[in-house]
Amino acid sequence: PKVKVEANMLQVGFLGAGMMASALMGGCVDKKVVESPSEISCSDVWAPAREKATEAGYFASESNAEVCQRGTDAIILAVKPNIISSVCADVADAGGDALIISIAAGVKLSV
Repeated sequence: PKVKVEANMLQVGFLGAGMMASALMGGCVDKKVVESPSEISCSDVWAPAREKATEAGYFASESNAEVCQRGTDAIILAVKPNIISSVCADVADAGGDALIISIAAGVKLSV
C-alpha cells in the first residue's frame, strides 16, 4: 500500500552526507516529506560532501551534535559500518526524542 506523507515542517537530520544520504535527502524533498531542503540538516567530515549538500539547500555541518539538535523529528544514520558506534555515541550524547533510522549495512543496533 502507498503511504502518503503530509509535509508538516518535519526537521530531519542525516549523519553522513555521502551518496546514499544524498539520494535519501533528495527523495525527501522530491516526495514532499519536507516542505523545503532547508528543513534537512546533515553532517559529514568530508568538506566536499558538506559543500554539495549546502549547494542543494540543506544545512550542512561537521558536527553530529548540531545536526541532532536540528533534526528533531528523525535522525538517519547514513555512515559506513566501521564508524557507526561513534556516531551512535554522538546521538546518545545529544539526547532528544527523534526517531533514529540506520541504513548502515550489516550492523545491529540496540538500546
